[in-house]
Amino acid sequence: MSAVHHRGYRPQDDALPADAQALHLETLGLWRRAATRWQQVLLREADDRVAEAVLQRLRYCLAQVAAPAQRVSDGTAPAGATLVARNSVPNGPDLWRME
Repeated sequence: MSAVHHRGYRPQDDALPADAQALHLETLGLWRRAATRWQQVLLREADDRVAEAVLQRLRYCLAQVAAPAQRVSDGTAPAGATLVARNSVPNGPDLWRME
């Protein structure tokens, strides 16, 4: 191969169609939308090599999505205890004292 490839080059990148909309969504960091667009591209493909490259790109986009924050208590304390601690609300016997 005489072509100069970028760092992290993978052979399947050659088979990946240049879908401008999906690539633009990726540059904006809209990973779920980009993955949805790659799904649409995948449905149009008849070549197995191209379809595999699109599928790998789709999986890459989904892997970039940040995991949602855990909002459930782990069972060691009531779920509201972390909320009280985070908001600097006094906790203890003086919590319900009215003065």
